[in-house]
Amino acid sequence: MYRLEAPTPDAAVIAELNKLEGQIFKKQDSWAGGELEQQLKKRNTIVVVARLVADDKLAGYVLCSSTGLNLHVAKVAVAPGCRRCGIARALMQDVLWRAATQRRSLSSSLHVALENAPALGLYRSLGYADDGLLYDYYSPGRHAAKMMADLEPYRSMQAPPPLPPAAYAAQPLGAAAADGDGGEEPERGGEGGHGEAEVDAYDWKQYGAKEGSAKSTCAKAVGAAAAAAADSRGGKAARAKR
Repeated sequence: MYRLEAPTPDAAVIAELNKLEGQIFKKQDSWAGGELEQQLKKRNTIVVVARLVADDKLAGYVLCSSTGLNLHVAKVAVAPGCRRCGIARALMQDVLWRAATQRRSLSSSLHVALENAPALGLYRSLGYADDGLLYDYYSPGRHAAKMMADLEPYRSMQAPPPLPPAAYAAQPLGAAAADGDGGEEPERGGEGGHGEAEVDAYDWKQYGAKEGSAKSTCAKAVGAAAAAAADSRGGKAARAKR
């Protein structure tokens, strides 16, 4: 079983997050070290962590920044041995509730890799909708989907949604990792400054698409890219079995 909390980012918490960051992220995507500490010390940063009740070990975290009336989800990370227990969903629901009720946020944004179909499914189930594309966001040829959510449903809640039953099955850290839990994989965060080529409703009009159809066009592009990535993974797996 695990519990959720919004800790003060002191030295001990920063050290724990840095350690988990290094375990999960590739070097080029990791914030381990000074960058993560700088983010945590900003006044507009919100971080919620999940801890295993049995040994108080860090099982996962979500890191966001609150700007104006929007909450941007920068990172969602779950320890390999604690996946498939609903931790990512619980972290997201908790931080969205906190933002809506304590920070008066009206919306939430995030970026997610187009090939990460499980994560796309998770975010859509939480109320996020496709809102554009960021070309070459992660690296050349690796694009991101922009997603937005209305936080109105969370403002009416007296408390965040309860933990799912799977929370009681969370394994101690170090146990065998669950297979293919892409929905709880972290995504690179940040709000601009990456030099990405952004396609929003305004850009779609330049290419002859009507403004009203921009989001549906984007959704089709996101779906097609995710399907292509899934087919590619399936082909590689089939060739590996031969």
